[in-house]
Amino acid sequence: MQSISALLQWGTEELSRLYSPEDAYVDACLLLCELLAVDKSYLYAWPDKQLSASVALSYRGAIARRKQGEPLAYVIGHKEFWSMRFTVSEDTLIPRPETEFLVETVLNLLPITTQSILELGTGTGAIACALASMRPEWQIQAVDVSDKALQIAEHNINDHKLKNIRCYASNWFDKIAPMQFDAIVSNPPYVESNSEYLQTEIRYEPRLALVSGETGLDALTYIIEHAKKYLKPKGLLCFEHGFSQARELHALLHASQYQNIHTVKDYAGLDRITYAYC
Repeated sequence: MQSISALLQWGTEELSRLYSPEDAYVDACLLLCELLAVDKSYLYAWPDKQLSASVALSYRGAIARRKQGEPLAYVIGHKEFWSMRFTVSEDTLIPRPETEFLVETVLNLLPITTQSILELGTGTGAIACALASMRPEWQIQAVDVSDKALQIAEHNINDHKLKNIRCYASNWFDKIAPMQFDAIVSNPPYVESNSEYLQTEIRYEPRLALVSGETGLDALTYIIEHAKKYLKPKGLLCFEHGFSQARELHALLHASQYQNIHTVKDYAGLDRITYAYC
């Protein structure tokens, strides 16, 4: 048997071989808290508490996965987004803080009386769930091409007891009924196929949800060119993109005759969200 403090010290030392001491300690704590189903204060209050061999073995396995570079969210099986917990898997992109700007932008731009929203490429369902939780009056359709991702999305929708989301399979607009939406929202793949970014921890995430051709613009170009068919007059198109892609996206939106095109910066001051009206 080992004490909490001894196991935590070991975990921190192991992760420090790959990460900064501060990050290593944070991750070591989170992994142990997750395993024990306690918060961090419990670790501080009971440093000498002896843990069973089975707990120690499971902890060592979790540390080994993190040490190999597997994202923390995959190791523990969930991720916080919009102050909500979402189950994640290797079949879904991990929700990121900057995507909250997409949710915030849509909430700020659309009136409460909005009737219908379409989210393309829902993944975990995090964006749809965040919007639905803030606007129970809205009716949201969330689609994804991956059946496994949709299973995770359905789980998260049910877990948060949201009744105003319909989730189903569609490759972008392929299975969308011929109706018009007040807004279309998306965080599509936008990473270049040869990006060095793909060699980092992100390599564990589904390539389908990340990569979009040589320039990273294939999915966004398709969405821009086809979205107007599914939007009401003066309907909103709002999407996330890479920090260096705004200029090209503005050009594409202008070419497709969208109006009032704007880009929103993220926490780091980088171009991240662009929206326009048809």
